[in-house]
Amino acid sequence: MTRAYYNEAARRYYTGKPCRRGHVAERYVSTRTCVTCAAERCVEWQSANKRKYLDGQNEARRIRLFGIDRNRYDQMLKQQGGGCAICGQQSARRRMLAIDHDHACCPGERTCGKCVRGLLCDSCNHGLGNFRDNPELLSKAAEYLKK
Repeated sequence: MTRAYYNEAARRYYTGKPCRRGHVAERYVSTRTCVTCAAERCVEWQSANKRKYLDGQNEARRIRLFGIDRNRYDQMLKQQGGGCAICGQQSARRRMLAIDHDHACCPGERTCGKCVRGLLCDSCNHGLGNFRDNPELLSKAAEYLKK
């Protein structure tokens, strides 16, 4: 006879009895659903709704790292004419433009949200990164190109 146990931290319990799909696994306390079945349903939904899932992941990342939501992103994109703030190129294959911020204000990837400068295509974003956001290096590069 298997004994039921309860995991307080994970809010799960184990009864030793199989669920409807035959999994002998933990169950969630709040819903009494099988943990394995719930995970399978999540994977099924994510694969059936790939675009919606990825859009949600991207939006959550933007909010977490840059402090801007979809409305602010769309507003910035509209102000920039629908393209990159530097070259004006439209985003390819419905990809989102990179969110550029002032690294002097917030070093690293996470920002306060106030230092967001604009939306850039991958090429311009990588270019600024390679020049370490240094205007002197950029003007020297421009002078070099004019030779």
